[in-house]
Amino acid sequence: MSQGEAKTDEKCCEQRKQQKKQAEEAEKDQRRREKEEAELKKKRSLQKQVSIMERFLKRSKPNPSVQSDKVSIEPTASDLSNSKNESVSMSATLSMDNVLASSSDIKPEDLRK
Repeated sequence: MSQGEAKTDEKCCEQRKQQKKQAEEAEKDQRRREKEEAELKKKRSLQKQVSIMERFLKRSKPNPSVQSDKVSIEPTASDLSNSKNESVSMSATLSMDNVLASSSDIKPEDLRK
């Protein structure tokens, strides 16, 4: 192989390596964006649950057992972790269930609002 052919082959190999690296970086960025979007969607869903629960709490009579289960809607830095989100989601769901079970004045139509 001549010296010119060797240089051409070497350039071609370097270009392939660069293209492969760029493709890997693009895939990594895509996965990161998808993960961020999924977390944001989950956070919005949780916020919606909390909002619904608060509406029920405002409509229902004050109940000491429900008030102790009240969930703060202010997001903190620790809210970003999945375990914290799951814990808050579970607490919000349990509080909503408690209000629904203990309140006789909530109608099924109210759930759809």
